[in-house]
Amino acid sequence: SGQTSCDTCIFSGDPSLSGTSGVGSASAADCRPVCLPGTYSSEGLGTGASGATVLGCAPCPAGTSQKARRSTACDSCAGGKYASTEGLEECLSCDPGRYSAPGGTACEECDYGTYQPLSEQQQCVSCPSLQTTTSRGSASGTCVKVNSVSLALGDNSLGALGAPGGDAGAPVVFANDVANGGGAFANVRLASVAAGYTHSVAVTDAMKGYGWG
Repeated sequence: SGQTSCDTCIFSGDPSLSGTSGVGSASAADCRPVCLPGTYSSEGLGTGASGATVLGCAPCPAGTSQKARRSTACDSCAGGKYASTEGLEECLSCDPGRYSAPGGTACEECDYGTYQPLSEQQQCVSCPSLQTTTSRGSASGTCVKVNSVSLALGDNSLGALGAPGGDAGAPVVFANDVANGGGAFANVRLASVAAGYTHSVAVTDAMKGYGWG
């Protein structure tokens, strides 16, 4: 009694690294270390410390981060950013040609037929109908023409992927049933077909032997 001020909790020589769970604490024993960036707890405080390590604070889960001290929760990564591991202070940025939805744990490559020239994006830009990109993860808006072919039910056939402004190009597999696997081929959708077409266009890993894909 008779005190005109309160003593400050100090952890590791830094008052900002310690606190109490409420007001009216009467003992230094009530002082607890605060959770550090990349970690959190229900009160934002740890249960103790081992050297410079705060005990009782959980690491932020993958897909989240926290750059502030004494946090009671972690922040979900924004679209175009990701956190692949636990305990990150800040989410990482997706590079051009890649994207991530909010809360992402990794950046995904833009698929064939899409591209993204900017970083920190949560979706890719589609090529015009009947056009595609020559690789996954494209950061360029250079889309090339796909020459359509007509297939009988169950057929797979070779066509040509035209270069920009030209007709010649690398081989490509045309499949009439991409959604259901395209027969024996494990197809990946290349480009949306125009209205009125009944067959989709696809390229498979088998085409890598032709120097493309």
